[in-house]
Amino acid sequence: MRIAVSQYVFRVGGGFKEFADHVTRHTVKAWHEKAEIIVFPELISLELIEDKKLLGKPSINLTKILYDHYGKYVEIFSELTERYDITILAGSTVTLGDDGNYYNTAHVFRPDGPILKYKKIHLHLFDKQMGLHAGNDILTFKHSEIIIGTGICYDVGFPEIFRIMRLDGAEIFLIPSLAPGRGAYNWIRFSSHARAIESQGIVALSSGIDPTGELFGYKLRGKSAIITTTDYNPNGFIIEGNEEEDTVLIADIDMTHLREIQEKTAAPVLKDLNFKVYKELCDRKWSPNFPHNN
Repeated sequence: MRIAVSQYVFRVGGGFKEFADHVTRHTVKAWHEKAEIIVFPELISLELIEDKKLLGKPSINLTKILYDHYGKYVEIFSELTERYDITILAGSTVTLGDDGNYYNTAHVFRPDGPILKYKKIHLHLFDKQMGLHAGNDILTFKHSEIIIGTGICYDVGFPEIFRIMRLDGAEIFLIPSLAPGRGAYNWIRFSSHARAIESQGIVALSSGIDPTGELFGYKLRGKSAIITTTDYNPNGFIIEGNEEEDTVLIADIDMTHLREIQEKTAAPVLKDLNFKVYKELCDRKWSPNFPHNN
């Protein structure tokens, strides 16, 4: 399977025309290199907003304006997936639920099926400042007989949902992200490595970047990468970008080799799971004394 990850330098205040041009160029590059899937970063729709003053900090007002642009977001990615016959995880944007709450929602556009949506389960400080609510449902889908799981940025620090997806058969995980600084990016990156190792799978990470600091008042950092178990590659990745470069990274994943590793590894973490111990996790809840509460 050939996967592309967008390393996306935001053009702050560009509006729809520049946004459409930007995502089209990245999609065309992935298509030209015969990628089957391309992953874009979290809250990519921020680039649709022309008024830079609105982008300086997370707020409920920003959330409402992002939702006002939802139709344009769906329009351009629906057109691209149909025109280029490529599956697109179009990062994420704001959606409005039937319950009247706003969500940070990843969208998977497919040439041969309906749009799939995943509402971010674990909310970062930015999500909370924007008045967003947490989703409750995990999303996996099948592509070319391979089961793929999804998460959004901060989700990658929570192994439980990835273990559930892996037990449902997912071997590749697509993660759009947006990191407020290099330390935050490293947190996401190291968490992605952990998820790849414990799932004996692959994490495709797309980073949104803004070196100007105009988005949310932070210099958004990151290196998009396709990350692996160290059995697959001792360095723990197949490909990674150069920070602050606007580009598309494309790599092949050898599923036959990956599955051979899953069978022959000296560290078969999936086979060695101890469910008798883990069932206690569901009965525990956080408290001020966590993790020492009884």
